[in-house]
Amino acid sequence: MKDTKRRFEAFSFFDHTGIQAHLEEMAAKGWMVEQPGPYLWRYRRIEPQRLHFAVTYFPAASEFDPGPTEGQQTYQDYCESAGWHLSARWGQMQIFCTAEEDPVPLETDALTQVDTVHRTMKRSSLPGMAVVAALALFQVCFQLRLFWEDPVDFLSTPSSLYALPAWLVFLGVELYEFLFYFRWYKRARALAEATGEFLPIRTHRRLSLLLLAVAFLFFLSAALEHTRSTLFAMLFWLAAFVLILLLINAAKSALKGLQAPRTVTRAVTVIMSVVLAAALTGGMTALIFRGIRSGWLEDRRPAETYEYRGMAWKVYADDIPLRIEDLTDTDYTRWSTEARISETVLAAFREYTQRPRMDALGEPDLAYDIVEVKVPFLYGICKKSMLERYWFNDPAEYRSAYRPTDAAPWGAAEAYQLYHFQDEPSARYLLCWPDRIVEIRFDETPTAEQMALAGEILKTAD
Repeated sequence: MKDTKRRFEAFSFFDHTGIQAHLEEMAAKGWMVEQPGPYLWRYRRIEPQRLHFAVTYFPAASEFDPGPTEGQQTYQDYCESAGWHLSARWGQMQIFCTAEEDPVPLETDALTQVDTVHRTMKRSSLPGMAVVAALALFQVCFQLRLFWEDPVDFLSTPSSLYALPAWLVFLGVELYEFLFYFRWYKRARALAEATGEFLPIRTHRRLSLLLLAVAFLFFLSAALEHTRSTLFAMLFWLAAFVLILLLINAAKSALKGLQAPRTVTRAVTVIMSVVLAAALTGGMTALIFRGIRSGWLEDRRPAETYEYRGMAWKVYADDIPLRIEDLTDTDYTRWSTEARISETVLAAFREYTQRPRMDALGEPDLAYDIVEVKVPFLYGICKKSMLERYWFNDPAEYRSAYRPTDAAPWGAAEAYQLYHFQDEPSARYLLCWPDRIVEIRFDETPTAEQMALAGEILKTAD
């Protein structure tokens, strides 16, 4: 039977009312808090008993202090004389407990208590909350920009689509914390000035845990659908980040054990953070380049490789729904066929290519993209994006653009042909069905028979 355990706790730093009630429940179950923290709290086993807890704050304290300041020690001595014993510290937070049934209150002036909480929050949690909120807002804006620039890619890419609601949840949690705290502070100060009573803090801990779980699920959904290289990068960054935190905390604890001044501990912590982050970035870059060169970060292995003019080329043998052999007679057999698929609950983007080897460039090639729109109201957005994907910022006289063409030969609901320089038709077409959009590129203008066959296959191809 373990004498210590760690629990994930989601208490706001200023939620001393909720923390006190929680610690009383844990003591009744036989667990005493030993070391609180931002996420994981450590407890030690005790005899189950009824205890009262008091959470107080000391704004002048710092997590970099080698030990309690003179003011904290004086306050602790006062609490000891009143029957309250120190259980744990967390930065500016101090947790006391007592077994007395009717203990002497540690704080009796409500206005002073409110001001102490506020000064502590300004020095500790509020700056961090502002940084996290700014980061979440930046990520939300970044994801929305990706959607604006290429809706098809965004809606069909898990790392983009599922990251947006995750960052929205994080932003919502931080904004809620901000609004909740300042609303409580305004009401608590007014009540303390009017009646001398302290307004208890009642945050919604279960709601916070639920929202964090939802955000984690979205991030997990995005990670599981990543390519091998991207997934490797994410796992590497996560492992390295945890390692950096462990090293920094170990160094900070060692310096505090050596009674190093606050300024020294803070400076070493900052320097270590910068150096380790730089080393992490450099190491990550080197590993990615090495993985790309060696091929072990590729998502799929080529069927074979060959040499041509001193360079190595790869041949793939992926299954594709429409092949050149379906459209025309050919004796050539040494094709490289690739299928790249990205899919979410809203849309799927499937990219297929069939190319000859570099020593047979006289043979035709074929490429087509299939966009499957799973939610009807997004169809118009995806269609508009596909129609405008070649507009760029070129002057109108040089701009490539799709123009409507006869859809009957393709068996499609709508069909468009791409024109270069306004009046030069190409062999690139955009075909529309009620739930999908297909862009297909030929070497030369297809015949009516080829159009019919391609349309028949692509309108239902997976």
